Amino acid sequence: MGKIEKMPDKKIERARTELEAAIQVADRIQLETVRLMSCKCLQTALFGPGKKSFKIEKTVSSSMDTSTNRVFVLADFTLVTFETGSNEKEPCTTIEASFLLVYQADSLEGISDETVNHFGNINGVYNAWPYWREFVQNAIVRMGLPALTIPVFRVFAPKGIKKPEGKVVAKKSTKKKTTKKVRASVVASTGK
Repeated sequence: MGKIEKMPDKKIERARTELEAAIQVADRIQLETVRLMSCKCLQTALFGPGKKSFKIEKTVSSSMDTSTNRVFVLADFTLVTFETGSNEKEPCTTIEASFLLVYQADSLEGISDETVNHFGNINGVYNAWPYWREFVQNAIVRMGLPALTIPVFRVFAPKGIKKPEGKVVAKKSTKKKTTKKVRASVVASTGK
């Protein structure tokens, strides 16, 4: 079993601050609707039998309309698969989807744009993730490819834990204030 590394105090405090800000919005709202805004699926002739790895990228933008007491979160997801051990320049499959989540609140008084951004990056992605997972699973089957299950979304991934082979290893890095990347490598068998 892997050894759990302690998170630096600054990271813990930042995560706590972001979570507390997201809770300020989450306590006031209900999910009204989830809409698929756009999607795209591509596969190349390079796709063949063998082990695959994949990466998932996500970007999030959030806004609020105080006149209607609505919060909007646009979550864009991209999945790219590669032959295991390849240089990751020639993807086998690319699947993209954008989901708009609309939330209704009784009041947004006292809520800042920054607080809404934290909400979108945490709760918005968490709420959109099951729709993304289902979309990918359905698209993979329709593309005639072997089954692929997207891992569960973790708000804060544990660090320093060695994962058993065949499981997901996720790493997060901040690209922009409202953009985060999730990189996952999975050993997925393409044959039965």
